[in-house]
Amino acid sequence: MSVLCSATLRRADLPTTARAAAAAGFSAISVFVAEYRQARADGWSDAALRDLLDELGLTVAEVDGAMEWLPGHDGFTGHRLFRPEEFAHVAGALGARSITVIEVTGQPVREILDAAAGSYAEVCARAADVGAVAHIEPFGWSGVPDLSAAWEVVERAGHPAGGLLLDTWHALRGPDREGLPAHVPVEAIRGVQVGAAARQPAADLRREAVSARLLPDARDAALCGLLADLLRRGCAAPWGVEVFSDALDRLPPQSVARAAARACERLSKVLAQPMDQ
Repeated sequence: MSVLCSATLRRADLPTTARAAAAAGFSAISVFVAEYRQARADGWSDAALRDLLDELGLTVAEVDGAMEWLPGHDGFTGHRLFRPEEFAHVAGALGARSITVIEVTGQPVREILDAAAGSYAEVCARAADVGAVAHIEPFGWSGVPDLSAAWEVVERAGHPAGGLLLDTWHALRGPDREGLPAHVPVEAIRGVQVGAAARQPAADLRREAVSARLLPDARDAALCGLLADLLRRGCAAPWGVEVFSDALDRLPPQSVARAAARACERLSKVLAQPMDQ
């Protein structure tokens, strides 16, 4: 499965993203909850959206966005948070493979581990009800700052629909720059989002995260090393291109999708070479 993540074409609506992705050769897209809401407001029914995806030969890999899933999230106003049941609704409506679980308030899950695991298990159950999995995506300024913390929640929840989402940009800019920790089983990785980071980190990583990510670069030793390690360990999760970029926002969606596809092709060729080369 080759996935064009919606964030890479964040100025486009869902139908435009789908058409651009299909034309560039991708087999799947991700969909933000807000993006789905807008499509419905624009007059698209669930059946019409499914028909469009079928016509284009696409599936939905992930339902993405900021989720209200931990105790205390209901009073948070810094981001628009969507309820887990809405994620599950979108996944069911579009036949999505997974939903993404992120923590944007900075509430440390390790301080409320039992409660976090219980809440996450409920999210997993909702996902499973519509045939999806629910993967936690960690990032440095989140309450789930790294893959080890995310795995603690997943392991304690113990739900078969649980798992992890590894975002290479966040990994390279945070504690997971050396790759998946040895104690975390590779089977826990249910999805991989691929993007490159500039050699020199910005002073404001939060700003860089939403404005200056780079398309995957086959010459980027750190990125290639991270992905090669996953392959060596037997990672079978689908990969998607996720690049939040102000520079890409200024280009036509079709051009961005083609550039992302070419970047993926070059990266795949490098990673397909024998590991000792």
